[in-house]
Amino acid sequence: MPATRDGKLWRSQFYYKDWQGIRRKKNKRGFKTKGEADEWERNFLQQQQKNLDISFENFVEIYFADMENRLRESTIINKRYVFDLKVTPYFRHKKMCEIQTSDIRAWQNELIKKGYAPTYLKSINNQLAALFNYAVRYYDLRDNPCRKAGSIGKSKADEMDFLDKTRVQRVSAIYGKQAGSENGISDFILDRYENWRAACFNLRRYRFGKALYQD
Repeated sequence: MPATRDGKLWRSQFYYKDWQGIRRKKNKRGFKTKGEADEWERNFLQQQQKNLDISFENFVEIYFADMENRLRESTIINKRYVFDLKVTPYFRHKKMCEIQTSDIRAWQNELIKKGYAPTYLKSINNQLAALFNYAVRYYDLRDNPCRKAGSIGKSKADEMDFLDKTRVQRVSAIYGKQAGSENGISDFILDRYENWRAACFNLRRYRFGKALYQD
């Protein structure tokens, strides 16, 4: 049903069948243009379909409408952030049934070029893989293109090689001799090292205590 005038604005009004096959009426007002009203109707009707001949952007909305009932609010917020900024803008106008492994590889390469940390790359890629797993399981998508494309990034960050006290003493002694003041520089560096250790210990105690008392 085409959009109709509603004063100075436009209204979208049409019928659709819900997941139980019941015919229902949908009415939304407040659109500035007829094009906006018609586009909203098209997107809504696409999201009611049970096939994958719909845009990626609309399928993302179907995915979140389902998962919002099954995941924590904080998890949904994090997933939304990743999709809105790193995933949906790239695939927005593609149809779910048309996205191929080569498309996933091209998207992955764009992410890699941005220089994100390996663990962040892995996290972003996992979000898209989860969406396609959902499509495979509940919408009969033949295969997950992310699986064929392979993963990117790392699940764990590389270990950092911190200086222990023995190494600090060794380094400070070397630089102390070079500066002609073995004890002075050595004591200064060791003092800073002990202050750093104490600060890290206090920060860990604070975070642990905060976690204990969180709801």
